[in-house]
Amino acid sequence: YNGDPADDFLTSNWEQTSDAVEFASSWKLDDEDYLCEDGCQNNCPACTPDQTQHYEGSRLCGILTQPNGPFAACHGALDPQPFLKDCVYDLCVVNGERVSLCRGLSAYAQACVELGISVGDWRSPASCRE
Repeated sequence: YNGDPADDFLTSNWEQTSDAVEFASSWKLDDEDYLCEDGCQNNCPACTPDQTQHYEGSRLCGILTQPNGPFAACHGALDPQPFLKDCVYDLCVVNGERVSLCRGLSAYAQACVELGISVGDWRSPASCRE
């Protein structure tokens, strides 16, 4: 993080790569006590159209994009679409576990707060506890 993009993504062998997984994997330590995976690579789970439609619903991830919803004040400053996409994908991967929904909504709320924008009560309509 020195402002010089020419030396970004240098692997531990000082070779430049454009692949984030290759970059991060090269710096992993061989530590048997700490489990670290390289991700799903090309075998990542995918949402079915039915799952996507369900999780984009207004009582789930769709609360992020409701024009009059608790996050509406933030929409002009921070596009909720990437957060919606991530929220839906995460719910697909974990088969709809509520904790994943709450984390996804919380991520957008936190990003809004960091921009100085107060959001409404999103925990109650999403059935998320603190």
